[in-house]
Amino acid sequence: MKEIARFYDAEEAKVAAGFLRSQGFDITLPEEHHLGSAPHLSFALGGYRLLAHDKEAYQATLTLKEKQKTPRHEACERCGSTDIRRQRHRWFPFAIFGFLAATAPFTPAKKKLLCVACGHERKDTDDES
Repeated sequence: MKEIARFYDAEEAKVAAGFLRSQGFDITLPEEHHLGSAPHLSFALGGYRLLAHDKEAYQATLTLKEKQKTPRHEACERCGSTDIRRQRHRWFPFAIFGFLAATAPFTPAKKKLLCVACGHERKDTDDES
């Protein structure tokens, strides 16, 4: 078995493994159960390693890299940047109060996309969310 990728986020590792399995590769995540029970040890143990058989490792690496290069949304109309993110509702006046400050990253997403480079807003046309 050969390591083809390493992730420090459980969800990202599982999505990558699922994608490669759907493409027909035999992928294993050896640290899945260890880090699943103790996720705070992710950095200490080196994260989640995706392993593939030696014969399939190179092709699996290429397949994963090709998918990671594909931008989720097209480029910004104003500046051409591909760093476009979904906007979130922000409740700043409430964020300064203890508990709500911790939940601020979990605010629901808007149906608008924001270009990180120039700040251009546009409506999301994706049907998947």
